[in-house]
Amino acid sequence: MSNINKISDEAIAPSRWGSEAIGDLLDKVQKAGGTIPERYLCPKGSSPEQAGIAGDARRQLGEKISWAFFFEEFHPELTSKTPAKERYKKLNSMKKQLSMLLSPLEDDLLKSQLSARVSWRGHDLANIVEGMKALRESALDELKVFAETKSHEQKLMPNLKETPQELLLGRLGKVYREGLGLEPDIKEKGPFVAFVDASYLLAGKKKPKSGDTITKALRRAGHSKSPDNL
Repeated sequence: MSNINKISDEAIAPSRWGSEAIGDLLDKVQKAGGTIPERYLCPKGSSPEQAGIAGDARRQLGEKISWAFFFEEFHPELTSKTPAKERYKKLNSMKKQLSMLLSPLEDDLLKSQLSARVSWRGHDLANIVEGMKALRESALDELKVFAETKSHEQKLMPNLKETPQELLLGRLGKVYREGLGLEPDIKEKGPFVAFVDASYLLAGKKKPKSGDTITKALRRAGHSKSPDNL
């Protein structure tokens, strides 16, 4: 009997990568023979605190899976010089504009006055400010990626050799290993294939046609064992 159980996202907007959706994914992995780490579990009768911990863990896993599909979708741009250059300019502009918007809000009196007016419109100024700060920090994080390439005129990922699907499957293998603590394999009805199938289903994409595709992707990403050990 499954001990994954559904957890409602409650106030969080329904998401294909939310706790309930990831709970279904984990249930499929478990039924295929995979061992699910305790932090994701929420047996019947669990306390609200335990359900909250499991929900947060599932949403974090969902975010990592969604990023794998992001890299596949934007593969052409990640390996092209011109789009990378444009992204750098936009990120730099975003960082500066957010800093300009946040600066006046350091005035407590102004913040208090605006807070009341914002609340009349059904919003919370504190949450808006925190969101703006998080957005600015995210822009800074992305700018660091460009800095590591020494010049924003270089391609963002100049040494990327994988096809879009190989890149995606390799990253799903990484999420599987780091998120679930399991080694990716290509057994036809094994837990990793169940994980890949469920991830593709959540993303609304067609799954790989053959195990050979998965094997090749895992080997190129350094996640797969030799054929003799599979």
